[in-house]
Amino acid sequence: MKRINVLIVMAVIVTSSMAWGEDIILFDGSKAVSSAEVKADPENADNKALFWFGANKGSGLTAVPADKDWSAYTAFSFKMYANEADGHEIMITFDSNPEGSQGNYYFKKIKIDWKGWKTITIPFTEFKVSRNVIGWNCIYRFSICTKGWGCEPNPNAEYYIDDITLVSSAEKAK
Repeated sequence: MKRINVLIVMAVIVTSSMAWGEDIILFDGSKAVSSAEVKADPENADNKALFWFGANKGSGLTAVPADKDWSAYTAFSFKMYANEADGHEIMITFDSNPEGSQGNYYFKKIKIDWKGWKTITIPFTEFKVSRNVIGWNCIYRFSICTKGWGCEPNPNAEYYIDDITLVSSAEKAK
């Protein structure tokens, strides 16, 4: 399996779900992004997921969404596997920079307090804002990081990510 160490533009897996009121899958285990490789699910070898090989060293998992307009959605959801409930934190960021600027993003910190797979759904209203974001209609990149913002990586961490999805209804975001 070849490791992918550069940013790869991630194609939207379900293009028919672009209509208002439907969820959209950004990653389903079949494509790779930076600091990760597609591997067998640690609990179900028939399933594929992203193994975040840089998580234990502080590398961020980064992707560029094909559709940058997320304004029709209300939440961000993904499944994450942790080999131990280590108490470490990860930071999720969504870059939304005006032309010619950097450092404008939405962010949310999550504590790894579970072992195995967990579905994490975060309503957009729970994200904080850094500086002058354009808005949910202009997301250039998203990252999940184990270092920075007060986060320190667990050297023993084994994290997998799967089913990265934008959620369209408030009921599903709860």
